[in-house]
Amino acid sequence: MNPMNQTTTAPTLPPDLLPPKDDSVTDTFFGTAVADPYRPLEQMDDDATLTWARAQQARTEAWLVQADDVRQQTTAWHEAIRDYDREGLPSRYGQRFFSWLQKGLDPQPVFLVREGDAQADPTPLLDPNTLSDDGTVALQTVDVSPCGELVAYCTSEAGSDMATMHVRRVADGTDLPDTLTNLRHSDATWDLDASGFVYALPVSPNGTPDPTGKRRAVYHHTLGAAQHDDVKLFERADLAASWVSAFRITEDDAMLF
Repeated sequence: MNPMNQTTTAPTLPPDLLPPKDDSVTDTFFGTAVADPYRPLEQMDDDATLTWARAQQARTEAWLVQADDVRQQTTAWHEAIRDYDREGLPSRYGQRFFSWLQKGLDPQPVFLVREGDAQADPTPLLDPNTLSDDGTVALQTVDVSPCGELVAYCTSEAGSDMATMHVRRVADGTDLPDTLTNLRHSDATWDLDASGFVYALPVSPNGTPDPTGKRRAVYHHTLGAAQHDDVKLFERADLAASWVSAFRITEDDAMLF
């Protein structure tokens, strides 16, 4: 029999391995309808998505367990070649020097500060390895004020895009009361006098803060103020979805690019 004439049938998957699906989901782009039946998978915390992901994980592990010896050898080799300390180049803000240090096999690097001299003994300022017992809290962004006195940093949990921004005083390693929530991949651009900073926030179609919003607006936060009092500086209200990034303040604090 000519193998080219044979017909094969894909195996039927059990229900828990079938991804959530909605055949009614369709978008129209430039007059062309485009179906997107698997959009329900974008709901990362939905029970159906989690059930499917766990079933796929179990199925994958059942196959990979057959190669446990190779996996263990590969893991040992990777750990051996990565088990050393490496530090990035320092950046100077005011009279302080800041850098990242990855120690051996630690899951995440530590943000260090040195006082007055790039060769001085470092002090850990932010150590994400200590932010949670299970290592699921990560640092998303870290931005030092021009004078080197304050650091705005974002933390996220379990790989989420959503983040919370805190402000840490460098001199004693304590956090200020300022806490900004529902951010997504936002830096902080400091005022020259470190009295506040600019950041981006998801907003709803009507322009109010909304963690599910597909449009970003730029806000200014003054230290000591409540987040709901932050001033909106810029948004593109004519766009249903937009992204604002890489904003900078001029040296006289007069203009935002």
